[in-house]
Amino acid sequence: IFDCIAHNFTSFSTVFCSNITNPLVADYLFIILTYFKDNRISHRKALAEMTDFVGVEHLIEDLSLLKKMISEWNTRDQILDLITCLKLLFGADPGIITRSRGKPVVHLLFKTFVQFFDTVDHSIIYNALDLLPVFITMEDSFLDQISESLNNSVISRFPANSSAITRGSILYNNYIPILDKLLDTMVTFKSVLIFKLLKGIIVREKHHIHEQAIRESIAKFAKNLGLFSFLEVSQSCF
Repeated sequence: IFDCIAHNFTSFSTVFCSNITNPLVADYLFIILTYFKDNRISHRKALAEMTDFVGVEHLIEDLSLLKKMISEWNTRDQILDLITCLKLLFGADPGIITRSRGKPVVHLLFKTFVQFFDTVDHSIIYNALDLLPVFITMEDSFLDQISESLNNSVISRFPANSSAITRGSILYNNYIPILDKLLDTMVTFKSVLIFKLLKGIIVREKHHIHEQAIRESIAKFAKNLGLFSFLEVSQSCF
């Protein structure tokens, strides 16, 4: 059934667009994308038909469904559903951004990603950060926008004096998971961009409430860092 949906995705997409605010649409998309994420190797041909090779009406070229999801899913739960759909899409097809460079779909997805951080909802920010690894591999012009968005909408909202936070408080439980996710991404992807963003937090307090985890993350990040990245980090610190 999933291969059938992929082979006829244009028709299914039209139905989804016509009923985009129906909660079942998100449920169906979750099921379809989860299946292809879990079986992306064995069903790569069917997945390619859904994303790339259905004439000019595949997902990359025909943005109707993506645009409908982005424009119509406006409530908190719907935005979280959109983030989940994008995570599953990138999980099913990790190369979709690289393969589509220069096409409108990249700019649409990037703009949507950046807009996720224009909120005070910590849950949306936390979940949207799962998409960060997809976009930090893009060209410098995109990276500059990511840095600006994260700095203005996320980093600048971090508490200036973490030692004043009570462990287990709402503020602590909102702040630390987001910080941890940034640290994990910095370490896993050797992201100089995230290191630069977090540098101010690292140095502005003598004893940060999350100091041990920060120190361990920096040590892992610095280990086996490439020469170019090492020089970039060094220049940003001195």
